[in-house]
Order: sequence, then structure tokens, then C-alpha cells
Amino acid sequence: MFSFFVVREENALSDDLYWDADGEVSTTTGGTGTWTALNTWRITSSVGTLQSWVDGNDAYFGGTAGVVTLSGNVDPGTSYFTVTGYTLQTEGNSTPRSHQGVIVLSAGVELKLHTATGTGGREMNIGGSIGGGAGSSIVIQGNQSSNNSARVNLSVSGMELSIPTTINATGAGLSGYVATATNTTISGSINNNTGARTMLGATDGNDLTFGSPASHTGTGSLQFSAGSSGTGAGRVLVEGNFSHTGTTIFDHAASGVIQLGADNRLSDGSVLVFNNGTLDLNGTDQKVAGLSGNGGRGIVNTSVDQGVLTVEIANGSQTYGGLIGTPGSLTNIAGANNNI
Repeated sequence: MFSFFVVREENALSDDLYWDADGEVSTTTGGTGTWTALNTWRITSSVGTLQSWVDGNDAYFGGTAGVVTLSGNVDPGTSYFTVTGYTLQTEGNSTPRSHQGVIVLSAGVELKLHTATGTGGREMNIGGSIGGGAGSSIVIQGNQSSNNSARVNLSVSGMELSIPTTINATGAGLSGYVATATNTTISGSINNNTGARTMLGATDGNDLTFGSPASHTGTGSLQFSAGSSGTGAGRVLVEGNFSHTGTTIFDHAASGVIQLGADNRLSDGSVLVFNNGTLDLNGTDQKVAGLSGNGGRGIVNTSVDQGVLTVEIANGSQTYGGLIGTPGSLTNIAGANNNI
């Protein structure tokens, strides 16, 4: 009998709730509002009885797409976005908000994260895998200044982001993903053609795998960090392919490591700029278009296999004052003027 009542209690928390922001008598679903506002959800179907949000239920976003604001933390089983054009954003600049559940997008659906007009730092925790049907995608928005970020934390162990992301920020700040849990994976590609820098990082004790066949493309720059300068003491394993033409900036914590998982994972047309942190060749070969900076530990090779870093500087001069090499590593410098 005891087991029977436990099952009944769990099932009672698994209703389907349909977003209806205006909370009026009309059965039209969707719209703009705050997730936890009173009487903004319909139970069982889009024409069901209005009620307030209860954690543990599945959330359905259909009807007319709008902006959904997290004023606090929510814990859905799964959030389903069935129409394109929704934005999920946090309230205000400073307080992180959490969506502790899986996110699933229907085929062709685009979901925007963060507000397009926010200039201060924005932070959202996603505590579940993010995926969807063919042609679905995430867009990270923002208008952050150079020292601020529109940050999405991958916050539960084992989660995966498996659909593409577009960086669509108008400022000069950072927009991207940070692992705040272990064994997190990005297998969907990221494209950035903006003046903002794509951010990839992991906090202390955590790790992020940028896995094959994911790629990072576009004219924008890539920065390994976890938000503000010098943060991100975890490990980022690079198995996917970076082919962006902007710079590649190392600005994570001094103890943080960016580790290559195969030959030439970083963009061979990009200049590596070291402000902080470590690049571990890990027994692989890598060609880059330049090398500069003097922060952090620099470039190492922790594998027993030889790693070869080839720097081909086409024009001008570059200065690099960081570490190059540990036993087993080899560096080849070719091209124009350099001071290493």
C-alpha cells in the first residue's frame, strides 16, 4: 500500500500546463508575461482551466509567441516550445535565474535566450539538456558592454546542447555557455558574425566538451572564459572544429585548461591571444595565424605524444611572453616578424 500511494503522488505532479500569459477567460494561449505570475497556465490543454505554475509539471509554449520572464527559479519536467519566436529571459541584470528542466523545440522552432536590449551582465542556469527537431535552434541575444556577458550556464551533470546556436548580440561583450556542472557537452554548432565575443568556459571542478561534429563559425571572436576576466578554472575539451576568422582569446582562470582533442581543432586563420589560462596541445598538432599576449601559463603539452604548434604570421609583428612547451612538445614559428 505504501508504494501505491507514492506512485499516485508522483503522477499528480506530472500534468501538462499550457502558457497563457493574459490569464483571461479567452482560451488563446501564448503571449508575454512572467512565468510564475498568478493564473497564467491552463491545465491539460490550451482550453483547460486556468491555474498558477506548479514545479514538476511539463510546460507547453504555443499559440502567440512572446517574451517569458523568469523572476525566480522554476523546475519543469520538460519545457516544450512548439512555435517559433519565443524569448526566455531573466529579470534584471544581476541575479541569476534557473530553469531546472529539459528544453525541447519542435522542428523549425527558434528560441531566444536573454533580452536583446540588456547592457549589464545577464545569467541563466539551464538544468537539463537542450534539443529539438530538424531546423530548430537557439539564439543568444544581448547588448552587453565589453566587460559584461549574456551567459547561459549548463548547470546539471551529463546534460547536452545538441542544436545549433546563433550569437545575435549588438554590444562588444560576451555571449555564450559556461559549464557549472561536470560532464556537460555541446554538440550543436555555434555561429557568430557580430562584434560580441562567443564565450565558452567551465567553472572550478567542472568540464565542458565542445564535441564533434560541432563547429564555431563566423567573423566574430571566441573567448575562453566564464564571464568576467580571469574566471573559469575548469576544463574545456575541444573536439569540434573552430573555423572563425576573429581572434581566439584565452582569458579563463590561471588554473583553467583548454585541452585539444584532435589535430587542428582551433581555427588556423585565427590569432591566439593569451590574457590568462592554459592551452594544452594534448599530443596534437595545431596551426594558427599568430600568437600574442603574456598572461597565464601559456601553451603546454601534457601528453606523452609530441604536440606541434605551428605559428604562421603573414604580416606585421607579434609579441608573446608566455610559456611554450613542456617535455614532448615542439613549436614551429614561421612567417614575418615575431618576438617570442
